[in-house]
Amino acid sequence: KILDVGCASGYLVEGLRDLGVDARGIDVSEYAISKVREDIKPYCNVQSATVPIKERYDLITCIEVMEHLSPEDFNRAIDNMCNATNTIIFSSTPFDYAEETHFSVNTPGFWAERFAYNGFFHDVNYDCSYIAVQTMLFRKREYNDISLVRTYEDKLFDLWYENCAMRDRLNLANARIQDLDHGNIQHAVEVNKYIEQINAFEEERKNWYSEFEKNKEEEIGF
Repeated sequence: KILDVGCASGYLVEGLRDLGVDARGIDVSEYAISKVREDIKPYCNVQSATVPIKERYDLITCIEVMEHLSPEDFNRAIDNMCNATNTIIFSSTPFDYAEETHFSVNTPGFWAERFAYNGFFHDVNYDCSYIAVQTMLFRKREYNDISLVRTYEDKLFDLWYENCAMRDRLNLANARIQDLDHGNIQHAVEVNKYIEQINAFEEERKNWYSEFEKNKEEEIGF
């Protein structure tokens, strides 16, 4: 059961319901709701995000909405969402300051802090970038400081290592291009072997990390 907060013309609700999901939506704009597909209109209502959500949901989505609200309103909206679910997919642009309807453009860290006050923490192991680079999945979780630090540091190292591997591949690829430009075919072949080794090791590391995440709760107790 999913609620899309700020559903606009109901495209996400429409797509989910077409897949058999019990999806619903709310939006403050009467005009936007009037444009919802006819068979989806019973599931989309005019309602502000600042109004308490009466029902419980398995998931709430809130995509590019909070930047349109004042600080007083977005704090109330976040409280409302956190009171109605344990899982939230959230996205709010940290870039578009020029848009005249954007009153609260903030970094992902700012929003993560807002949600943390409600006991919701960014699940750093779930990649929401298929929506937008700033999109985050928040889950209601009981964290102590030590487990939170370990979770974030593990992910930080994973991303840092991936960044270093990408930089190595780029440097080697550039070296290979230079060798080919100068007719140094044998050295280009050797460089390509290094690139293949890095790729193989990176794939092995990702597989290990994925398996580690699956078993972490059993292995380390949280």
